[in-house]
Amino acid sequence: MKSSKLKPHLNKQSHAQAQLIIDTVRTSFPDTSSVEILDLACGQGEIHPLLQTAIGPISGVDCSAEAIGIASAEHSDGIYMHYDGHSLPFPDASFELCFSIGLNQHRSPNWPNFLLDIKRVLKPGGLLILVEHNPLHLFTQIKMRIDENQARLMRATTLHKHVVKAGFKSAKQLYLYPHLMHWRGLRRCAQWLATLPFPSQYYLIGRKPKQN
Repeated sequence: MKSSKLKPHLNKQSHAQAQLIIDTVRTSFPDTSSVEILDLACGQGEIHPLLQTAIGPISGVDCSAEAIGIASAEHSDGIYMHYDGHSLPFPDASFELCFSIGLNQHRSPNWPNFLLDIKRVLKPGGLLILVEHNPLHLFTQIKMRIDENQARLMRATTLHKHVVKAGFKSAKQLYLYPHLMHWRGLRRCAQWLATLPFPSQYYLIGRKPKQN
């Protein structure tokens, strides 16, 4: 992924999110082209072109049938399915990696049940990445006062507890620095600062046990 140019409809935050997923896949799987990945709240699949240049096709689910129709039309190499909000429409052990971006901002799920269903569709040893807005961030707090939909945002520590309780191992709670992630030479700085809760977004990474 080139860091010098942004797609018109995507900002640095989108590129940082994509780079986080790409870096995680590259460090976790020997053959990135064969990794089966599910976007848990894909919308119209806006971020998928950034991912597909590095790690191949992405499958996606969303509660909006309209968004799924647009994603299917615009990204013919992916599998996009409507999600009823209760059970992911895939068999057990279908994916090596599941991720979501800003899910609480749009539709806050029943996290305990949702995480168990994610674990079901992950293969043993599979990874989960959750990227969410940080409600402790100043500008996020302002948005919460303006837009009541933002009130569903969840603290990183709370979501981390849900992830651990669902049985994910090696769960990490870190923070995303988009402006540093945007430039290749500064990504190591972003990794060093990732434990500091200053940015507007955080992310959690957990792994499904290889054996139950």
